Amino acid sequence: MPVPARSALHELLVAAEWRSHEANRANKDRAQASALLTLLAPDRPGDLQLAWEALAERGRGRTKRVRAQRKLMDDEAGEVLAQLMR
Repeated sequence: MPVPARSALHELLVAAEWRSHEANRANKDRAQASALLTLLAPDRPGDLQLAWEALAERGRGRTKRVRAQRKLMDDEAGEVLAQLMR
């Protein structure tokens, strides 16, 4: 069973991998991540933090790709992600 918090970050990793001619897919992945982040933030912030820590343990390249996606997200989800990255 997928863990929603990890799924949100995974969607951002996937969005970072799409080529420019596949922008619709990247936008869809970011939208799914945004929905999960904003849904989980009020009631499950610990889950999000644990998912971020697990991602960070897998290497700087992954966190760098997720950080880059923040600029392309809506304000609310971007703020949730910013709080995780602190």
